[in-house]
Amino acid sequence: MTANTTSKRDLSKELLEIYKKGCDSYEDDRVIEIEVNEWLKTHSVPSAQIFKMIFERSNDATDYKTLLAFMYCLGIGTEMSKVEMFRYYLLAAEQGDPDGFSGSVDKHQAIYWYQRAFDSGYMEYSKKQLNCIFLKNS
Repeated sequence: MTANTTSKRDLSKELLEIYKKGCDSYEDDRVIEIEVNEWLKTHSVPSAQIFKMIFERSNDATDYKTLLAFMYCLGIGTEMSKVEMFRYYLLAAEQGDPDGFSGSVDKHQAIYWYQRAFDSGYMEYSKKQLNCIFLKNS
């Protein structure tokens, strides 16, 4: 593995960690968007370049699919695309990533996916997300 490849993998992993931390800490995607954009500025990485890195990694790891969906949702490094956003969130959800369930547009579909996450061992995360759904709709 070349030094350039290693550095790209480290950058994509670092950004993934920022994104996952944001998913665990915040309910508002705008806060995560701000943190991702700050990270991009701090690292002087063009958003299109990091999008390409994340896209390449999304074939190998489910976690990167949710980050890629997030980037499609907000147009970070690519054109905004709700279709691609949903496609990647669904792929992640089908592969067992609990963050993939956040791509569900329909409340009943989201409940279904969070129940599957709960059954797969993501109990605390699923309870938190389900509470948010029910609080928003009460």
